[in-house]
Amino acid sequence: MKNWKNTAIAFSLATGLFITGVATTTINVTHAAEKKVEIHQIVHQQTIKEMKKRAIAGKTTNSENFSIGSKTKDIVKKWGKPDQGSDAEYLGYNKRKIGFFATSGRVNLIVSNDKKYSGITYKEVKRELGKPSKERKGEDGIYVTYKAGKHALEIAFYYNKAGNAPDTIKEVSVY
Repeated sequence: MKNWKNTAIAFSLATGLFITGVATTTINVTHAAEKKVEIHQIVHQQTIKEMKKRAIAGKTTNSENFSIGSKTKDIVKKWGKPDQGSDAEYLGYNKRKIGFFATSGRVNLIVSNDKKYSGITYKEVKRELGKPSKERKGEDGIYVTYKAGKHALEIAFYYNKAGNAPDTIKEVSVY
């Protein structure tokens, strides 16, 4: 009889610990998911701030020291021969996810598809940068333009799955 009581008590304690452990794990998993979302929001916020700061300097997140006004020959000298399809007016570097448009050997437009922009939404950009100076709808997305010092920062957003509202960043241009 004594052995049966000890087994019942041990079983009850084990069941209680199991239930408590599951509840604690569920709370921790939920908390971890919330923290992960919060961290993504902070990273996106920092990326958007950096995007604006670099645009003021005539650069994009991944243009390194090259900016509006840079000489195309300096880009080729540092980064090497651009991708096939490039010419004197366009230097494309697909592996770097960037393209430079130029006139008379000087950069006047930089287009970036840097992976840092991945997942950043229209709402996040508007929340961080405010109302754009210009916004237009295109066939493939929505384009918002912000003044960035003497330059302009244009952010193109893909349409959502329904095709009727802006979703995440497609590309960023500085001119």
